[in-house]
Amino acid sequence: MEQREDRQTNLEHFDCDQFTDIAAKALGVNIKDEHRQGVIDNVEIAKSMAIKVFSASMDSNCSSIAPTFSPKARDL
Repeated sequence: MEQREDRQTNLEHFDCDQFTDIAAKALGVNIKDEHRQGVIDNVEIAKSMAIKVFSASMDSNCSSIAPTFSPKARDL
């Protein structure tokens, strides 16, 4: 339980803007200024999805597939 809460907290504090800079540099990608906000918006959507997936409750003996999330406009 504590581990799941830690992941949620880490995701909630995840800096999409900083991640975009670090990932672009690591990949050797130059994001043009006019596309930058769109890239950050997509990372923020992925962050929202991850928070919902990692907040799904499962017990430690669960052997089913990982939880999934299908975004809807009202969820984001």
